[in-house]
Amino acid sequence: MRKIKLFFIPHAGGSAMGYMVMKHQLDLSVMEPVPLELAGRGQRIKEPAFTDLLACMEDLYSCMKPQIQDCQYAVFGHSLGSMLVFELVRHLEKVEKKQPVCAIFSGRVAPRCQIPAPLLSGFEGKEFIEQFIRFQTLPQEILANEKILELVLPTLKADVRMAEEYQYKVKNPVKSDFYIFYGEDDKLVYPEGMELWRSETEGKAQITPFPGGHFYFKQHVDAFTGKINEIMRRYASEEDEVYGKDIK
Repeated sequence: MRKIKLFFIPHAGGSAMGYMVMKHQLDLSVMEPVPLELAGRGQRIKEPAFTDLLACMEDLYSCMKPQIQDCQYAVFGHSLGSMLVFELVRHLEKVEKKQPVCAIFSGRVAPRCQIPAPLLSGFEGKEFIEQFIRFQTLPQEILANEKILELVLPTLKADVRMAEEYQYKVKNPVKSDFYIFYGEDDKLVYPEGMELWRSETEGKAQITPFPGGHFYFKQHVDAFTGKINEIMRRYASEEDEVYGKDIK
């Protein structure tokens, strides 16, 4: 059985290491979880955060490239991370011979859609944070700790700018299979916007709703990791050729 590297890309204001608290609930016999950190956080805290999404994607690719040469791999991203994964998969299929077995998008409508929220770059200070409270788009552990909030605020503002200035461009669909996750109570998604992810791939696409809000995976860890395990086991047990097969 092949072991697949699963790269995790963080949400706005977050660190990829945040996903590793769930590592013990992932099936490590079929996958190797790899946190792919963005500049401005975690071990890269001293680097300036990106404000351009495509530049950030290219930086992620440079970090990822030496790790994917001799293995099967997949990519997961939540919210802003979903947009980075989308452009990363487009880039990987263009420049790499070995494409990701699948991409997992979480907590974000398809890239051609607008999210149902105001432009946050127009807010300052407390009003800026109040919008995150209103839409429940920052983890409670950050909102409840003023010191942590103050620490992540510059990076969060850079991430907001990155997301708001991103310009979607119509291109040919990619080949990788897509899995789309979302919380049923998430204020930033809607069913029609999730369905449009299907138009971005020639592969199969499966949409899975979870109970909970924007951070459903923190509220329902067992269901979330169970689904990740199911997906990775499927690809680990298949032959090298995975594209075009039905997803049940």
